[in-house]
Amino acid sequence: MRLEITRTADLAVRALCQLRESGRLKSSALAEALGSTPAFMTQVMAPMVRRGWVTSDPGPTGGYELYVQLGELSILQLIEAIEGPTVTGKCVLRGEPCPSEDVCALHDAWLPARAALMTGRYPFRYGLQTAGLERTGAEELLAWMRELNPGR
Repeated sequence: MRLEITRTADLAVRALCQLRESGRLKSSALAEALGSTPAFMTQVMAPMVRRGWVTSDPGPTGGYELYVQLGELSILQLIEAIEGPTVTGKCVLRGEPCPSEDVCALHDAWLPARAALMTGRYPFRYGLQTAGLERTGAEELLAWMRELNPGR
């Protein structure tokens, strides 16, 4: 399993939350709100537009607009849309498949973590018991994502 939360995935989560709060935004306004550039925001938003989660309308009255309810998306769907598949068949420690008779130290921890990402359930210490993206504050979600990948 590969799970890496990059700057792109971080911006994608924040962009969806911003669109939920603000409605339609031009790339430049979205980039400014998130501390990025319009060109990078175009790259960040492209996978979400392709999946139909966000609409992108050109022109003076256009911009990005959220097309789905955030509660319909799991964090894992979003991460995989941006970063690619997380299940690679390789162990996170060994870089090769974990043999069932000799699993690595992280094997048992990664299975429920992935399930939590798929269902939108996060660690209880953040007060997010059954919150999906719809009810999750961006700050809480981003804190949890950064805990998964310290140093980002």
